[in-house]
Amino acid sequence: MPHVIGLDRANDLPREQSVAVMERHVSVEFGIEGMPVLHYRAEESAATEFAAEMRRLRPTGTVSVDDCVTGEMEPLPCQRLYRRS
Repeated sequence: MPHVIGLDRANDLPREQSVAVMERHVSVEFGIEGMPVLHYRAEESAATEFAAEMRRLRPTGTVSVDDCVTGEMEPLPCQRLYRRS
């Protein structure tokens, strides 16, 4: 779980806070015969941005995002490119 540094107002000292990051299951089907469907996990913003970009670039494929994510799924490659700041 990522951490952010906050400011403790009582004494103006930095303190760590945990930030919950919602992950989503990303299913990618390229529409190419013989190519398996790929399953990844990604932060919610990266998953939705990736899906939108793939739909634009490869309209013959299918990308879906849902909440059926598991810890066994590999992270979406290069998901940092799709994260909203």
